[in-house]
Amino acid sequence: MINIRRAKIEDDVALRALSESMPKEDEPWIRENVTHFGKEREWIQNMVEDDRAHSTDGGKFLFFALEADILVGHVNGMSWVHAPREVFEKMTQKYGLVGEKPGHVGIAMHKDYRRQGIGSKLMDVALQELRDMGVTVAIVAVRIDNKISFNFFNKKGFAVLKSEGKHVFLKKKIDGEPY
Repeated sequence: MINIRRAKIEDDVALRALSESMPKEDEPWIRENVTHFGKEREWIQNMVEDDRAHSTDGGKFLFFALEADILVGHVNGMSWVHAPREVFEKMTQKYGLVGEKPGHVGIAMHKDYRRQGIGSKLMDVALQELRDMGVTVAIVAVRIDNKISFNFFNKKGFAVLKSEGKHVFLKKKIDGEPY
């Protein structure tokens, strides 16, 4: 049975194990984007302290999917509305989202737990969390060569926003009915 819950600071060891379990096709993305190797506790602490459930103006969240005590996946995200004004304006202009209230979401799944609907459930939790923060459009970044992730997000209703270097940025409107 899979349990989805908010991350706790003491989950740092489990996060390291999940990161190390990622398959070879994820290695380029991990090397370029995961900055918390060796600093898992600090990263989780930052996410938890700025989590909207724990602060009045938090604009971040981090949820873990666990089977018993094994971390099998996580989803994290943030509302750009909660970023400093100059960052918010720069990002909305850069991505052609002026007038929107964008947020970012990222997901990671243990290779042995993919294609079981867990990632889909995590993404639904994330999209609802963003909606509850007032976000109107969710953004994800996917490496151009990562067909598995691209297909996952396509099935979840994301569409191409723009390509930039080795990444494709996808977006999904999230106003309307709850997930």
